[in-house]
Amino acid sequence: MIFKPIPRQKSSNTLHDLWRTICLAGTKRFLTGAYIKEFEARFAGVYGIKHALATGSCRSAFALILDALDIKSGDEVILPAFNMPAFPKILQCKGIKPVFIDINSQTLHMDERLIEPNITPKTKAIVAVHLFGNACPMDAILALARKHNLFVIEDCANAWETRYQSRYVGTWGDVSCFSLGATKDIPTFGGGMILTNDEELYARLTRIYEQEMRCPSWTSAMADLLKNTAMLVMSSGLFYGLLVFPVQFLCFWAGLDLMDYFIEEKDRPLKAVPRHKYTNFQAAVGIHKFTVSEQIQQRRLWNARIFNARFHQIPGVQIPQTAPEGEHTYWNYPILVPRRPVLIKKLLQHGISTKTLDTYNCNRLKIFRDALKHCPQAERIADMILILPVYHHLNETEINFIAEIFEKECQRFA
Repeated sequence: MIFKPIPRQKSSNTLHDLWRTICLAGTKRFLTGAYIKEFEARFAGVYGIKHALATGSCRSAFALILDALDIKSGDEVILPAFNMPAFPKILQCKGIKPVFIDINSQTLHMDERLIEPNITPKTKAIVAVHLFGNACPMDAILALARKHNLFVIEDCANAWETRYQSRYVGTWGDVSCFSLGATKDIPTFGGGMILTNDEELYARLTRIYEQEMRCPSWTSAMADLLKNTAMLVMSSGLFYGLLVFPVQFLCFWAGLDLMDYFIEEKDRPLKAVPRHKYTNFQAAVGIHKFTVSEQIQQRRLWNARIFNARFHQIPGVQIPQTAPEGEHTYWNYPILVPRRPVLIKKLLQHGISTKTLDTYNCNRLKIFRDALKHCPQAERIADMILILPVYHHLNETEINFIAEIFEKECQRFA
């Protein structure tokens, strides 16, 4: 299969974003101001949604949604077992029981056929997680929700401008939340966004937000800015090659999970739900990001299509699959491989960094032992999944090098 090359897109200009931020620093508009409302309006406009509310993080957005929907201690919420543990941790912290559902082995989504048998009188909502940028089958999920009078919350943290049946995910359910973290298509040095068409729900969201969320101090805002900037700088080609990759290489051979130790802490319970507000300087950066997000996504899509074309016939390897009428925007490129630990080592030896990601079979985590379910597909997938780099700053030569090495090493297992 041959694709028409897309011109290489320059990386998002971090220095430009920092300059916009510095211009606001030291002024009364640094933490609060008109940029927030403008950013919310632009975000809602992209999706054709009536209301948008920017929050301090995607996690705080989810916690706020739970409060606004009056989902409280003793209630149950259905979500996939193969998932990032952040949202289940928030449920647990608030005394809400996460009910884990096994996944579809092809799409890696929650298997919608298993939802109804797990609905009880305590069930209040279904969380549709559009994992990796892959759209869930929203019509089937909504049909079940309407039948049992449940809320549908869409987790679009990985799914900027992903579509299902030609309609954006994030516009199907009662409410949706997005991440604006450093690695997303609209990165604003952290933050989250809530979308809804429900007037009453939006009124409750804004009331709780103003009453219970706190504005960060200038010091803490600058600390978050510097932390996110450091992450961006360390992931750039020069710094990553000189500093990060050697550390990652050594840690893998020593059996250390660096991502989990410093960032995810997957098996440590959440002590408190995040309660901080979004800031004006973040919104100023976000407004600029709309101009480059489409180009970033198109470059990533092009890279993923090269992989799909080259990998689809490798024995024992499963490339990303979409639901019928769905779409994949490849925020990550999840591929199922045999003998994953051996393959990771071989790729590292060629200078190719992969990851098993911050997504796990939550049934394995000790903190969720009270919510344990039999989820054999999630168990199997968790041992096979590997994330290959398709980042927008990789050019076609680099992508083809990764593909060539991957094919060569997989053939050794055939």
